[in-house]
Amino acid sequence: MPYHRSPDSPLPPRSPAPERVLWTLTKGTDAESAQLQDSDDFGVELQLLRNGELVYARRYESDTLAVEEAAAYRRELEADVWMEATWPAP
Repeated sequence: MPYHRSPDSPLPPRSPAPERVLWTLTKGTDAESAQLQDSDDFGVELQLLRNGELVYARRYESDTLAVEEAAAYRRELEADVWMEATWPAP
């Protein structure tokens, strides 16, 4: 007999899919990053972070569309003198 979950019972917690960092740019002490978060339900989510805090998120059907938007945003930042992050080697 198959198991059926009661509509009132909570769903088990899902472990989040790992994110894929596309790029990180810095300007002074600030950092902007773009990352992709895979979604089991629908494509991929583009997440833009400033100093590690989520400031924008949007879902796309494909990685290609999300990467294109991230690249367009990166060009805007670079035009405003944001630079590729160079972290000190450990």
